[in-house]
Amino acid sequence: TLTGSSMRVGNTVFFRIRWVAGSTTTFGTGNYFFSVPHTSVALSSFDIAVGSGVLIDVSTQVRYRVTVSLNSTTVVWINVGDNNPGVQQATAPVTWAHGDNFNIFGCYEAA
Repeated sequence: TLTGSSMRVGNTVFFRIRWVAGSTTTFGTGNYFFSVPHTSVALSSFDIAVGSGVLIDVSTQVRYRVTVSLNSTTVVWINVGDNNPGVQQATAPVTWAHGDNFNIFGCYEAA
């Protein structure tokens, strides 16, 4: 299940994205990216943090603190880790399974 919400106040957009893996979820390959509801301002470097969140592996009850970064003017991605950051994908930071989930929150300046 993928749900989300957003609110725009002037040029500031606040957003929330929640994902819960189901028993029939196909996890795909590569990095996971999520569209945001409004185009952000053009920046010289898109890899800037705009939010945070938590990824939860329910089988081990391990929680991963993450940052959320703009990847383009319309897409965010989840950065996992501190010293050698990676991004969320089907097998990172864990191999995702039924019930695993994440909640991310953030805000950015809209164009």
